[in-house]
Amino acid sequence: MAKNKLEFKTEWFRIESENVNYTKSLKEKPFYRIVIPDGVMILATKEDGKILLIRQYRQPTKSYTLELPAGQIDKDESPRKAAIRELYEETGYICKKFNFLGAGAPWIDRAKCKLYLFYGQGAVKKKGFKPKEDIQVIPISVEKFKKLAINGKLQQLQSFATIFLAKWKFGLDI
Repeated sequence: MAKNKLEFKTEWFRIESENVNYTKSLKEKPFYRIVIPDGVMILATKEDGKILLIRQYRQPTKSYTLELPAGQIDKDESPRKAAIRELYEETGYICKKFNFLGAGAPWIDRAKCKLYLFYGQGAVKKKGFKPKEDIQVIPISVEKFKKLAINGKLQQLQSFATIFLAKWKFGLDI
C-alpha cells in the first residue's frame, strides 16, 4: 500500500499525495486528495412548508450563494448533534422533528470526507437569537425553490440529494 505524504495544510483542510500503481491511468503518478472534516447538510422546513435557505458570501466563487444550512462536524460530535448545532448557529431555528436521510461522499473523485444529510421538520425560530455569522436566512416556498433550481440559482448540488432523499423517505411534497 502506498504511503500518504502531506503536501499542504490549513485549519480547514489538508492536501495529501500518494503514488499509486493499481490502475492503468494512474500508474506511477502521484494522486492528490483533499482531506476535509466530515460535514452535515440540513433541509429544514417550517410549519408552513417553507424551506430555510441561507444566503452568504463564498470566497471561492466570489459571490453570494443560496444554500441549505451546512457545516463541519466538530471533534467528538455526532453528525446529528452537529446538524442541530449548525442549523441553529446559521439560522436561529430549531426543528420539532429531525430525521437522518443518509451519508455519502460529496466529491468522490478528489476529496476524502463524508457528508451527512438531515431533514428537519417544524422549524421554529428561537426568540432572542443573535447571529454570529454574516448569514441571511431566507424562507422560501417549494415552488420558488424549484424555480431557483431550474434557473441555476442554486449551485449547491448536494442540496438536491438532500431534497430527493427527504421526498423519497418522508414524503416531502416537492
